[in-house]
Amino acid sequence: MKIFRSVNTKLLMRRNRGKIATIGTLAFGLWLGVAANVAALEEWSEVGFLFPVYIANQKKSRPYGPRGVRRATRAVKSRVVPKARYYGMEAKLAWGIATQRMRALPDFLIIGAQRAGTTSLYNYLIKHPCVRPALKKEIHYFDLNFSKGLRWYKGHFFCKWQPSQSKGGCGHKMITGEGTPYYIFHPHAPYRIVHTLPQVKLIGLLRNPVDRAYSHYIHHLRLGAETLSFEEAIINEASRLEGETENVMRQDNYHSLNHQYYSYLSRGIYSDQMERWLTLFPKDQLLIIGAEDLKEQTNKFYRQILEFLELPVFDLGHYTTYNRRQYPQMAPATRQRLVRFFAPHNQRLYRLLGKTFDWDK
Repeated sequence: MKIFRSVNTKLLMRRNRGKIATIGTLAFGLWLGVAANVAALEEWSEVGFLFPVYIANQKKSRPYGPRGVRRATRAVKSRVVPKARYYGMEAKLAWGIATQRMRALPDFLIIGAQRAGTTSLYNYLIKHPCVRPALKKEIHYFDLNFSKGLRWYKGHFFCKWQPSQSKGGCGHKMITGEGTPYYIFHPHAPYRIVHTLPQVKLIGLLRNPVDRAYSHYIHHLRLGAETLSFEEAIINEASRLEGETENVMRQDNYHSLNHQYYSYLSRGIYSDQMERWLTLFPKDQLLIIGAEDLKEQTNKFYRQILEFLELPVFDLGHYTTYNRRQYPQMAPATRQRLVRFFAPHNQRLYRLLGKTFDWDK
């Protein structure tokens, strides 16, 4: 009987070794994640990670019933789920760092611009069968997290040694990438990228700078990071950014919230930014597309991007627009003033790129 059980156990182990290895990997990664965040267990207990425990706590002050269950469910969703996602991400990252020697570096980077459709483009790309997503879209390695080192960065990408990852469903080598819109504007990013990933392919989405500035403003207004009106914000931009770019340039690890948040007009002066990138990278490594073109002719420009990345043609069928927001119309006088402000910068950009966009209106 013991021999029979032993044989059955061995057979089960052989047949399910892949599943066992996966479970072991996840368990080890979770352990690493918790080990890296010792305070995790305390925070989980604070928000009542176990649903029954949370219900029991609520019963002391409120009658237990359908309303109590709904209230507790909402509380768990709003307080526990974000923490669960965060610590799940930390566990995956800890496992990625532990196995970073076997992991790929990105083949492409979406460098910006912010509020120009980079989230939509990234989601279109990772739906391609030959593209593996990073742990998250915006890693911010070459701008805000460069001091964490290449091991930390590689931990965000897939294991290249796995046989299933060597080729996608289309019979092509798998590639991966990320998209951090702050890269295009951060003064250190192009230099760090060219030294770390000299062969990487760069994709830039450029939106009409007037619309981009207003969308950027509304985004931070809704996040609670902005209290001024749009007109006041653009008038005060120069004083808010005074000395910040110089500080970012002077100090490698300097993080300026003003430079990141309140650069409504500065981020739209693409000519200054593209000049840095084109000085360091050859034109065949850099693809610049108008955000309006991608939105209006998505399938056409998606194919162009796939060709640039040397990927087989793939039709998504339906192209969802991500992070779409409705907001009040900009004052016509403000719009005309900004059109005049950006006109000479746009002309300079057109000369740099050898192409034009219909922005001067």
